[in-house]
Amino acid sequence: MTSQSEKAVSLDSLRAAAQQARLTLSPDELAALHIELSHVLDYIDSRLPDASSSEDVQPLVHPVLHAAPPREDLPLASLPLEDALRNAPRVRHGYILVQRVL
Repeated sequence: MTSQSEKAVSLDSLRAAAQQARLTLSPDELAALHIELSHVLDYIDSRLPDASSSEDVQPLVHPVLHAAPPREDLPLASLPLEDALRNAPRVRHGYILVQRVL
């Protein structure tokens, strides 16, 4: 039985996504992942209402409703340099020293 999601997600698109994620998948792993992803997408489809029923849904402006408007952005005094560097592990010439990343 072929699900709607198996049609929506092709093996080629799954292979391309794995390649972009730098995953090396065997053909068996790719087939298993395709089936698992199809089951997940089928489950999501079963929980979501039809796209046609979203006509009466108001657009979401912000995910959090604010009881008060945001405060005005005013410049304030900054933290003194000595206080900012007080807990730094190593300091030189007013800068925090860190290990090289690259």
